[in-house]
Amino acid sequence: MRLARLAGDENEAWRGRTTWLFIQDEVRETPQEQLRELMLTHNIEQQVLEATAYFEAHQAWEELSELLDGYGLWLLFSGQNREMLKVIEERLRIKNLSRNERNDAIGMYLTLCLALGDYMTVVDRMLEILKALGADEPIEAFGGTISNVMWAASLCGRWHETVYLAKRLEEARTRTPEKTQFVMIGGYMALLAIALARENRAEIDARLATVQRIAPSFSPANSQS
Repeated sequence: MRLARLAGDENEAWRGRTTWLFIQDEVRETPQEQLRELMLTHNIEQQVLEATAYFEAHQAWEELSELLDGYGLWLLFSGQNREMLKVIEERLRIKNLSRNERNDAIGMYLTLCLALGDYMTVVDRMLEILKALGADEPIEAFGGTISNVMWAASLCGRWHETVYLAKRLEEARTRTPEKTQFVMIGGYMALLAIALARENRAEIDARLATVQRIAPSFSPANSQS
């Protein structure tokens, strides 16, 4: 941090002041109550507010998003899920973010909404994102997220939405190397669960074949009627 100041790179100096936000292993291992006390003792919220003000004033949007990402994880590990959701929403309001940074924020937002049981919001938001996705934007970046959202759609009874989601998931899968397609297995399992609920043998066989293609070790013993 001192070297950054000497070099006149104030952005890097501010980033240096908040690098401790990303010491995630220690944070994960700290009990939630103790972590909340630590956040108060070190006045972490105020530090984040000061860094946020600096990055906003200098339009350092990538640095701001990274800062909020790190702070959000502290909120998550300390059990402050609703507060973390607000922080992610702040990230999503930032304009001119890189594609990777925005996709990361979107994935975090939808995953947290799913964990909080806000299934309707998860499905609605994912549909909005996919329909606004440009032709030049890599849908494969959303493969794992779409997969999670399909479970939300199946759990809240919006089975009709899984038709469109399945189409986009398949697009993502075909553009993804085989060795990393496993992150999308949940979406195909959701489709299999819906097929089983409908007792549609042709659909069950088709979904099962896809699941086994992605995960050859998957056993159908508990999936067939």
